[in-house]
Amino acid sequence: MRIPIASLLAIFTAALLGGCAEDGATAGGAGAPEKAVVHITSVQQFDTLVAASTTPLIVDFNASWCPPCKQFAPVLARFAADHGGAVTALSVDVDEVRELGMRYRVEALPTVVRLDHSKEDARFVGAKGAEDLDAWFASGRSP
Repeated sequence: MRIPIASLLAIFTAALLGGCAEDGATAGGAGAPEKAVVHITSVQQFDTLVAASTTPLIVDFNASWCPPCKQFAPVLARFAADHGGAVTALSVDVDEVRELGMRYRVEALPTVVRLDHSKEDARFVGAKGAEDLDAWFASGRSP
């Protein structure tokens, strides 16, 4: 399937500006943590963002019923807001987009994967605090 470049740019721009934000609203203010994470709703959206990304991606595989996932969500949102354009954070609810959970062999939640140039280079399982997330991201490797 071919996607016109204009569509790719529109999707990527909307995602970066918060058009597909965690709560589905458009971005209000720059750096608003709740707007910093792109909520993935389809495999096509995910693949498009990954292919077009020029920054590392942090992908949070989670589920709405998962307490550790709920605990980690604001940590990731703050991390993404604090790091501005240096990283793109994506949230994938494995109940909504099952194929991505299977593709990345997610066996426990939350599972957080770092993608650099479309390739997985690190992952961790379980909720982490802000300092641990910063250290993990900076090291570029799995704990």
